[in-house]
Amino acid sequence: MSTRSLIAYEDNSGSIASTYCHMDGYPSYNGAILLAHWNSYERAKELVDNGYISSLKFTIEEINATRANTDRYDVHGSEYGFIRDANALFHEYLYLYKNGAWWVSIAEDFDTPDGYQDRQYYHSKFYELTKHVRPSDFSDLFGGEADWNSLTNNPELKII
Repeated sequence: MSTRSLIAYEDNSGSIASTYCHMDGYPSYNGAILLAHWNSYERAKELVDNGYISSLKFTIEEINATRANTDRYDVHGSEYGFIRDANALFHEYLYLYKNGAWWVSIAEDFDTPDGYQDRQYYHSKFYELTKHVRPSDFSDLFGGEADWNSLTNNPELKII
């Protein structure tokens, strides 16, 4: 089973563009790659505007070589609209590039024993992605004792 996610960026008007990523959506994979290879507004825009992603890779060429289809990206009028449009049962993680940083929202659920459905699903508020990715995630992905700061585009980026 795939860990599905949406990857998005906020533009100057406050609109959100998002695209679907089918596999490996968890922060220790997608999150680490976003921080290491897609960590600027221009790179986030390039990634999302390219459309559907089967599995996140380091380059658009690698993504396009392995993607299952060429669906376009979606546009949402606001961050609220983005969260509202996302299905927490279907999209386990939402990644949003805004204000110069990557943020993540995680699908959560709770029991509703007296309801018509046994469980309710929702997305958390957005948290700084650096709080959900560890330097060891970089080592696991990129091999050896990878240096956190050398693998990101922002040398000021630190784990909190």
